[in-house]
Amino acid sequence: MRKDAIYLNLEPAHREHQMMMMLPVEAAVYSSVKRVIAGLKAVHCPPSGSCSHHVYISIRQSVAGEAKRAALAALAAAHYYSKLVVVVDDDIDIYDADDVLWAISTRMRGDLDIDIIPGVLGNRLDPAGPYDELRHRSDTGNMTTKVMIDATKPVGTYFPTRVTPNRELWNSMNLDNYLK
Repeated sequence: MRKDAIYLNLEPAHREHQMMMMLPVEAAVYSSVKRVIAGLKAVHCPPSGSCSHHVYISIRQSVAGEAKRAALAALAAAHYYSKLVVVVDDDIDIYDADDVLWAISTRMRGDLDIDIIPGVLGNRLDPAGPYDELRHRSDTGNMTTKVMIDATKPVGTYFPTRVTPNRELWNSMNLDNYLK
């Protein structure tokens, strides 16, 4: 055995282990969505969603309904891993969770833009289910619920322009100068 050997160990369910899922899931989703959405810009599986359970998709919409179509393609591509797909416009940075949440808070209407699909094959290691009402493992198999969120601006409708201050100017401001 080598004296200078390097041993690599990945602890199950820890961030480094989860990061190994990010690239193949993103690639599968990108490939699937690109086949149906010409305006696909980027796909990201954030670490906050275990690098595979949440998918953020950035598109440039040309017709109404493309966001939902992109989300359906993503859920079909990601096998049983992904449970939440959020589709945003291409002016949103999908690698910045605050930006994605901003899009959800300002561009999504819950009654129109959230689709819930129960009874879908899910990951058997998903800690959220399946359980019965007493939180015991149920015999329903690996069933879960998938959620799609359309956080895009309506196509062909006036929508207020996002005003973003220059980051350099914003960072140079000192709050104490204004509170005197």
